[in-house]
Amino acid sequence: MCQHRSLFSILLQQPKHLREWSRLSNEPDCQLQFFSPGDSNRHYLGIQCMNISLDLCHSSSIVEYIKVVWAANHDKPLRDTFGVLYINQVGNLVITHKDEISIILNSQRPAMSSTNTSTATLLNSGNLVVRAYCVTKF
Repeated sequence: MCQHRSLFSILLQQPKHLREWSRLSNEPDCQLQFFSPGDSNRHYLGIQCMNISLDLCHSSSIVEYIKVVWAANHDKPLRDTFGVLYINQVGNLVITHKDEISIILNSQRPAMSSTNTSTATLLNSGNLVVRAYCVTKF
């Protein structure tokens, strides 16, 4: 069983941050959020997909998180709930921690240059996409 800390959905873009208590979700089927497996003190950023099954006898929906399909920091778990996900100035998706530890998730291909702005979106397919948009001033 996973512990979830979700209060609202956001589109991650500069200067917004994804913190431990929020989630990034386009649809309710998959969401990007920090989680802890079981009673662990290790915290991960991951994409979780859920299965919704209908109890026809009682006319109620039962929602179960069935799978973590991707964990960004599986090699470097955070030790407490102070993780923050954001897009830095050069377009990298970064996890930071209160101890100023940074984990860059897409360092090989930053999403922007100095004239762009970037967003991270969790698609209905469960894929996390970082996009750059050119800002044009008229």
